[in-house]
Amino acid sequence: MARLKRLDHVVVAVQGLEEAAQAWEHNLGLKVERVVQPEGANLRLASLSAGTAFVELAQPLTPDHSLAIFINERGEGMFSLSIEVDDLEAAVADLRGRGVQVSDPEPGLLEGTRVTRIDRRSAHGVAIQLLERG
Repeated sequence: MARLKRLDHVVVAVQGLEEAAQAWEHNLGLKVERVVQPEGANLRLASLSAGTAFVELAQPLTPDHSLAIFINERGEGMFSLSIEVDDLEAAVADLRGRGVQVSDPEPGLLEGTRVTRIDRRSAHGVAIQLLERG
C-alpha cells in the first residue's frame, strides 16, 4: 500500500461551530486557528491544532448535508478520521485489491488536496478519508 504518512486530522460533527470551539478551548486548551466555509460545500470548518495533527470541527449548513444526517441519527461527535498518504492512486488500487470499498479520488475541500473515502463498513464503523496534499 502507498505509505501512510500520518494521522492528519479528526473530523467532529457539531451543530454550533462557535459553541463547540469555545468548549474545546475551555476543556482542552485547543484554540481555533482558522475558520473556512469552502465554496459550494454547505458547511463551515474550524481547525484546532493538536500536536502534528488537528481537530476539525464541522458544522453543516443545510439539513440534508451528510453531517446533519449524522448528527440527527447519532448526535454530535467524531465523524471521520483523515490519514495523509503519499500516493492516493496507489492507496486506492491497493485497497480495492484487498476488496475494500473505496471511492474514486477527487479534489478535497481545501486547495491543493485530493481525497478518497473508505466506506464505514470496511473499517468497523469508522469513516476514513485518505488525503493527499499537493
